[in-house]
Amino acid sequence: MIKLQNISYDIGSFLLKNISFELKKGEIVALVGPSGAGKSVLLEIIAGLIEPKKGEVTELSQGEVALIFQDYMLFPHLNLFDNIGYGLKMRKKEKKEIEKAVKTIAKELSIDHLLARRVTTLSGGEKQRASLARALVVAPKVLLLDEPTAALDVLLKRELHTLIKRIHKEHNQTIILVTHDFREASLLADRVVVLDGGRVVQIGTPKQLKENPTNEFVAAFTE
Repeated sequence: MIKLQNISYDIGSFLLKNISFELKKGEIVALVGPSGAGKSVLLEIIAGLIEPKKGEVTELSQGEVALIFQDYMLFPHLNLFDNIGYGLKMRKKEKKEIEKAVKTIAKELSIDHLLARRVTTLSGGEKQRASLARALVVAPKVLLLDEPTAALDVLLKRELHTLIKRIHKEHNQTIILVTHDFREASLLADRVVVLDGGRVVQIGTPKQLKENPTNEFVAAFTE
């Protein structure tokens, strides 16, 4: 589905170096590591927002990807309906088609009763669902999530984990998840890519990383 070949990126003190791995269709892969490891930059390279200095991302076109940022990136001057339908409007879809698609995905995410509300009045959990709805309504093949639970409390995190699992089961998208929490990666991901200092340290299932870490860093990170 997606192939990263020798991705390198260097902006002075920060670098990604020779990142290579493949993702299968319908797989959930977590990018984990400490702050500054390069997780979010790598995600933006996959999304096509940043051009790598070397290497390439193949088997993927930009129109097939939806990226959800940590801070939601909703438009404060628009209501929830218009936020969710924004991508379809930019694609010049018919008004009736937009209305049907927005109402369908909003109902699926249990925010259909909020469609007339300004997004500034929504709770953190509602904003996260709104962000997911806006991404899913354009039917992307790949969903990129940049620390989606970072701003949520424990209860909302659990709800979002359940929601992500349900979305994946129903839509069968390939999902790439950035998180600094190995427990979260273990709950959601089929495979985990551990990054440290801009390099891939180890790739494997959560169980493989836990039981057979390649070095002390991975062992400590997966405790």
